[in-house]
Amino acid sequence: MTRHDDLRTEELALLERLLRGESSAFSEFYRRYQRLVASCVRKVFFKWSFDFTEDEIDDLISTVFLGFLQDDYKKLRMFDPERGYRLSTWVGIITTNATVDHIRKNARPTVSFDDTERKVAPARSSYAGPEEEIEREEESRLLLAAIATLSPGDREFLELAYDAQLPPEELGARLGLNINTVYSKKNKIIHKLMDAVAQLSTVRLKR
Repeated sequence: MTRHDDLRTEELALLERLLRGESSAFSEFYRRYQRLVASCVRKVFFKWSFDFTEDEIDDLISTVFLGFLQDDYKKLRMFDPERGYRLSTWVGIITTNATVDHIRKNARPTVSFDDTERKVAPARSSYAGPEEEIEREEESRLLLAAIATLSPGDREFLELAYDAQLPPEELGARLGLNINTVYSKKNKIIHKLMDAVAQLSTVRLKR
């Protein structure tokens, strides 16, 4: 069994304890994923060139973890281990979605994202309605389904880049790639995911 398999087994065991309602499980969940959640929040803030304070970072981290608790762990119960990726990937997706929502609610007129000037979507209401909540859940399901269509190598790259938060130099060294290939591969994988999401959306609309 590889280290990756060991981590996956540990995560699933923790998730099972958490959903059973063990009193100590959420504290362990927080300790395990606090750095990942904080890293995802900061990464989105920096990419969107969003001004923030350390207090705002701390508040948003707390909000994300409170979101995991809501409705009897609804967001964690949506995680499907049969799709082949780790719980940390799901935690990262939920955190990224929550951070983007926060920025949209408090948006400046324009932001910089991957060196491309984009207009920010109009601010949303502080309380998502049922239709918006369903839409967010569907987006997450489509993204996870799209990840499942990637090759094992691409999924490993995605996991190291986003779950493990490895910098490009370390990622390249781990996979035997030069720095230019790392950036190129990252862009190709993102485009693959976008295409897969588009195809899956089309299929579901036809049903």
